[in-house]
Amino acid sequence: MSGTIHTKPLKTIRDWRKGEPLLARRLNQPLAILRGLRGGVNQPTQVPSVARGGVTAAGISVRRAFHSKVVRDDYLVCRELDADGNEAATDTNVALPWLLQRIAYDNTIRGFIRLSYLSPTRRLASIGQGASLRTETQIIIPRFILDDMVYATLESYTGVATADGEKVQWQAEYAGRAWAREHIQ
Repeated sequence: MSGTIHTKPLKTIRDWRKGEPLLARRLNQPLAILRGLRGGVNQPTQVPSVARGGVTAAGISVRRAFHSKVVRDDYLVCRELDADGNEAATDTNVALPWLLQRIAYDNTIRGFIRLSYLSPTRRLASIGQGASLRTETQIIIPRFILDDMVYATLESYTGVATADGEKVQWQAEYAGRAWAREHIQ
């Protein structure tokens, strides 16, 4: 095995020979090589996410605040907020986080669980078959309500389009929302 770690060449550990004395230097050689590997090649560097589209040419992330108005299958219809918290006059579509989207999982099996969506915020999760089939209704919690604050970033690709075929370019942050079993009283 050869290569470089920092500026020191990586050494190959040779086999022990019969009758060779046990020396501390020889016993510590594998440990020294492992320490070198653990240290890595270069110092960590913060790199802006240009590939995901969430960064402008100047290196500043495009992130905005929105108020949610309507929940669709894979996106929210929102109104962008300005610096004073005033809503814009036009609607902006914001894609739901990937694991909350319907398009990715409707009538599919994820792991061993079959997912069937009843609405944008309710679905059936089924596991097993025949007599051992178990099904539960799941909802997104915390649920989306009118004028919820939603933070989103501008992305080059979200995988979501409206019914008219318009591509949704804003991607909502997860903000702690997830699917959970619906409590029935």
